[in-house]
Amino acid sequence: TFGGPHLLSLLTEVATRALKAVWYQKWAVHRRLRPEVMASRIHVKYLGNGNGQKVNFDVHQAIEQIDLPNRLYANHGSLLLPMAFPEGSPTHPAYGAGHATVAGACTTILKAWFDGSQKFNSLRHARTGAPLTPVQASADGLTLQAYSGSDAADLTIEGELNKLAGNVATGRNFAGVHWRS
Repeated sequence: TFGGPHLLSLLTEVATRALKAVWYQKWAVHRRLRPEVMASRIHVKYLGNGNGQKVNFDVHQAIEQIDLPNRLYANHGSLLLPMAFPEGSPTHPAYGAGHATVAGACTTILKAWFDGSQKFNSLRHARTGAPLTPVQASADGLTLQAYSGSDAADLTIEGELNKLAGNVATGRNFAGVHWRS
């Protein structure tokens, strides 16, 4: 191996190529609306904009068949989506997911570089030499605590990298800026 700088250059190169590929898909192939934009179109179609003016956006008839607008409005007083980010979702198309694409590409490089079968508990801190221990979020989500699940001794580098990439890929769905697909 050529050391840390080599690995970092590989990661930046694969991230750049992944972003170029996914941006082509976003703009030249799919051009899928963000969930926030779709919800705002449904809101304006059925409830109107800030001035009460309705616009007849083309919304799939299944939304009306299951009475979705009335049920949502009864529960939330709006058809708009709650957003994790106060500024809303990005203004470029939703699909493909740039964060997920980069996470997958970088994780692939990391799994090729490191011995993925190595147990997590065999790793040592680079400066102190202390063993690394897996952690998880506390019940309130504000701090980290030691992970003590029955599989704690079996966690591998590859498994943890897979979880990290999966969390990056799906986390933006929870934030409301991507569709599950």
